[in-house]
Amino acid sequence: MNGFEVMKALRKDKMTKEVPVVIFTVNKDRETVIDALKSGAFDYVVKPYDPNRLSMKIKSAVHYGINRKLQNLSEFIEISRKGEMVLITMRGGIRESGLQDAAKAMFTGFFMKNLQGKICIFDIREMKDFTDDDIVEFIRILSMFSGAIIKVVTGKHYGEIVSSADLDDKIELFLSYGDLEHALEQG
Repeated sequence: MNGFEVMKALRKDKMTKEVPVVIFTVNKDRETVIDALKSGAFDYVVKPYDPNRLSMKIKSAVHYGINRKLQNLSEFIEISRKGEMVLITMRGGIRESGLQDAAKAMFTGFFMKNLQGKICIFDIREMKDFTDDDIVEFIRILSMFSGAIIKVVTGKHYGEIVSSADLDDKIELFLSYGDLEHALEQG
C-alpha cells in the first residue's frame, strides 16, 4: 500500500476520516505534494528534514484537529482572531449563494476598516475545486482586503491558483499551515 492508498483508506473510515495526516516523504516534486494535499493530507515534510520544522508541523496538525472539532462546519465563512491576526476559513463553492451571502454579511466596511495593516489568513482548503471563473471571484474577494497583509493557505488549490491567477505581490500563498507558520516564525 502506498501513501495515497493509505490516505484513501483513512478518509473512507468514519473513525479516521478527520484525523490530520502529515505526509513524511523523500518525494519533493510539487505536483506530488499537491496530489497528497488533494487526497486529504494536512501537511507534508520532505526528507531529509529539520526536526524542529517536523515538530512544528505535527503540533500544527494536532492544533488544527482539535480546533476542527470545535468548528461549526455548516458555516460557509468562519472568522476567528488571534492577536493582530485574523483567520478567515471559507468552505463550499466560491459562487454558492450561501458563501456569497455570508461574505456580504461579514465583510462590511467597518470590518474591513478594522483589518488595516493586520495579517489576514484565508484558509481555503475546504473549498470545492476551483474553475477559472471561481478563481476570478476569489481574487475579487481578496481585493476587498487591500489594506491587510494577505496570506492564503491553499492546500489542493495551490496549482489552480498559481497557474490561473495574476495575484497582487502582497498576497502570499502557502500549501499548508505548517508552511505558513514557518514563514511567520522567520518574520
